[in-house]
Amino acid sequence: MKHMVLYTPGSSSSYPDDPPEEGIRFHFLGGAGEVGNVGCIIEDSDRNRVLIDYGLAPTKPPPGPV
Repeated sequence: MKHMVLYTPGSSSSYPDDPPEEGIRFHFLGGAGEVGNVGCIIEDSDRNRVLIDYGLAPTKPPPGPV
């Protein structure tokens, strides 16, 4: 089973169940075909995860988090 990582309404990205065997994994969210709305999950082999750089779309006014 794969976890689904939601980054915009109606869009998702598959996220692996297993942690990386060694080192760290970068999983990028959003940003494809658009400017802004970029996020990244960094995960190590102990399953520690950090979500960074959610970003904002360059609209007036910018949309808030979902």
